[in-house]
Amino acid sequence: MKLDPEDYPLWGNLGDAYYWSDGKRTEAREAYGKAIRLGEERLRVNPQDAEALSYVAMYHAMREEKAAALKQLQASLRINDKSPDLLLNAGIVYAQLGDSKRAMEILQRAVAGGVPGSSLRDTPNFNELKDKAEFQKLLER
Repeated sequence: MKLDPEDYPLWGNLGDAYYWSDGKRTEAREAYGKAIRLGEERLRVNPQDAEALSYVAMYHAMREEKAAALKQLQASLRINDKSPDLLLNAGIVYAQLGDSKRAMEILQRAVAGGVPGSSLRDTPNFNELKDKAEFQKLLER
């Protein structure tokens, strides 16, 4: 199987791998930047692609680009605010930006929509929420 070098989620995944590795934040920032550029190219073809908007929002959040992250996230949720996967992505954006209250509200909706608690447990972006009783309840679902 050959990997597509123009696949924005692939670059986002590389960014994640670097981000959560010791001493690799610079490499993460670069990979997220490439993911953002490729995601934006896709959005030029289809600006109503809610999934692409949510991923680009996550990549901006990982680069601490709050305004850009929230702009893309809001556009995504205007198109589809019911998709459990998009709600999970929104939870990542809010958690990464330090808005734990909003992250919890969105994650409750994501879990109610079918996102398993194990997905929350295994997502390092939610490490700051793990001590909250309401987060622990979500993990039980």
